[in-house]
Order: sequence, then structure tokens, then C-alpha cells
Amino acid sequence: MKEEVGNQAAPRRVLVSIFIGIAAAREVFTGVVSRINENHPWIIDYEFDSAKAFARIKAEPGHFGGMIAEAPGSAEEFAELAALDIPIVFTKNVVDGKASARRISYVRPDDEKLGRAGFQHLARLGTFGTWVFVPDSHNRRFSRMRGKGFAEAVARRFQGTSAVTLPLEEAKAVGRLARLPKPLAIFAVNDNAALNVLGVCRLAGIDVPGQAMVLGVDNDTMVCLNSKPTLSSLQPDHVALGARAVDELARLMKGGTGRTMTVRIPVTKAVVRESTRYLPPAEHLVAQALKFISEQAEAAPTVGEVAAHLRISRPLLDLRFRQIRGESVGRAIAAARIAEVKRRLQSTRDTATQIAEDCGFGSVAVLSRFFRRETGETLSAWRRNARRSHPWRAH
Repeated sequence: MKEEVGNQAAPRRVLVSIFIGIAAAREVFTGVVSRINENHPWIIDYEFDSAKAFARIKAEPGHFGGMIAEAPGSAEEFAELAALDIPIVFTKNVVDGKASARRISYVRPDDEKLGRAGFQHLARLGTFGTWVFVPDSHNRRFSRMRGKGFAEAVARRFQGTSAVTLPLEEAKAVGRLARLPKPLAIFAVNDNAALNVLGVCRLAGIDVPGQAMVLGVDNDTMVCLNSKPTLSSLQPDHVALGARAVDELARLMKGGTGRTMTVRIPVTKAVVRESTRYLPPAEHLVAQALKFISEQAEAAPTVGEVAAHLRISRPLLDLRFRQIRGESVGRAIAAARIAEVKRRLQSTRDTATQIAEDCGFGSVAVLSRFFRRETGETLSAWRRNARRSHPWRAH
């Protein structure tokens, strides 16, 4: 309901200070302003720089009926603001500790729930070798809570499995990702952290989304659409958080006591882009293996060499092939070698001896036995029939 304003009563003046340089904060700001305009006859003063806003309200405490802002970064400044005895709602708690005051409330999202939502989205995309959480650069409270929710969801779904928290130092992060069993399910605390981990993946030689899928939070299109690959992201309802902050300020302005509120804002949608392209990670892995096998067919790659190229174990590689193709890696290698021999027999004048040497068979006898076992024909008979069926120009 709208507040009733008497003929003699001046409208309440409220100071709003929310940094709008990132998408999530802009949405909180939208929720704040929309709810005030809809429900309250307040005059809004804007000061987007928090230091200037805090200085202003301390200099003119009687000028404002309340304030909505992001929390100060120090306990000292919090104490100064609390001493003003003005209704204040903080929309972000960037420091640890349980600072409280009679006229100050905190309204913050349920970050553990966001962590669980990150796991649930990735879990629908396939089977992964490792679950990875990427914290923010300062490892602040909201980051730790999202990491906790993610890790608990992993442990609950897969008993005996623990999520890995990526080191903040780039060199350590590159080494850690390179050593982890693939494919990777990577959940980043926000889009900026996700953008950084895409760079770490490139440095580690990890293909996204082939060997890893990366998911951020906030759907900041400035970040998501300008990353390579484009970034998938969860979009929490930050507008609802801003509206709740206004409701809480109205309660304080009517004499309510300060408190900390954890708001279970929903994830309105998961915006899917290239970094979590909807294909099971196993299919990407197998596709990369087949590409390598085809390119290296003349060199007769071993199963171990294919696994080393993809940075995964031989058992996992063979498992993925059996899951996706119903055959072993060795059979795929044999098929690629046969295809290369057939190409040479049909489209070149090379002798069987030359083909045997170039394709890693060592001798014509070894090649002949291999070819007859795989095709049921001799080299000469297959070449004769192929030339008869498909006219060719030798080179």
C-alpha cells in the first residue's frame, strides 16, 4: 500500500547508493527504484559512489529519512553509520563478521542456493570427471557460500566425490586444471570469475566446451557475449532483492529493529551459450579423439598417445568410446588406419611397400595380414575393385 502523506507532512528523503558498474548491481538498483516509485512517496537522492554517500549522510543526518546502500568495507565506518540512528538497509555484505545495529538491516541473496543451482544446471548436461568451483579474487563471504552450496550438492549426488576449488593464482590454476580428470564441470562465482577461468583453460590447453563446460552467474551480457567462447550464465532475480530492500527500509522507518535477511531469490533462467553447449561432454571428448586419430593415422597412434593428447586416462577414454560409439579406442584407430590405406590404394600409384612404410606397418606382410583381417580382401584385389568402381586420377 502507498503511504498516506498529510497535507503538512514533507515527503521522506531517501539516499540510494548502489554501484551500477556491474549487471547484478544494476538490477538491484532497478528493483529499489521501481519499488519506491510504485509504493512510497519518497524523494530519492542518488549517490553512486559509496564513499561520497556515506560522507554525505554523516554530514547531514537530519536531511534523510533512510538510506539503501552497499555495506561499508570496514567495521569503523559501520560503527559511525550506526551511531547516526538512521534507518539503513545494506544490499551487500562485503566483509566478514556479524556487525549489527538497532536501525540497520542487511538484505542479501541465498548464496548457498545459487551454488546448488549451479550444480543442478551442470549436472543436467552430462557426466563429468571433476567438479570445479571458481571463487572470486578476494574469497569474500558470498563467494564462500556459493562454493559451499556447490560442493554440498556434488557430495550429496555423488557419494565419495568432492568438488575442487580452483587456486586463485593463475600458474597454480593452470597446473591444477591440466592434471584433473576430464571432462570438467566448472562453476564460477560470477561472470567475471568465469571469464578469467576461460583464459586459464586456454593456457592449460583445455578445450571449452570440449573438455570442460564453464558456467557463470549474473548474465552480464557485456562479459558473456564478448568472451570466447560465449559464456553461459545463471540469472538470479536481483530486481526482487532490490524490492525487498525497500520493503525492509519501510519497516525500519516505521520503528522496526535491524536484522539480517537471507532472501531466497529465484534463478529466473539459465542463459545457455557456447561454454555449455548442450552436448554430453563425452561426445566432445570422443570427437576430439577421432579428430586426432584421423590426423595422425599415418603415424599409427597408440591408445596411450591419444589419451595423453586429451590429458585423460586410458580407462576413461575407452569408457567414453564404448558409451558413445559402442567400440574401443583401438578399434577406432584400426578403422582410421584402414581408411588411410584405402585412400592411398585408390588415389595414388604408391606401392604396397611404400604404403606399409608410411603408415607404420613396418613390412608388406604385416600390412597384408592387417588389411585382410579388417576387410576380408587382399591389397591387390581391393585396389583393382576400387579403381574399377571409382575412376581416379593418380598423383
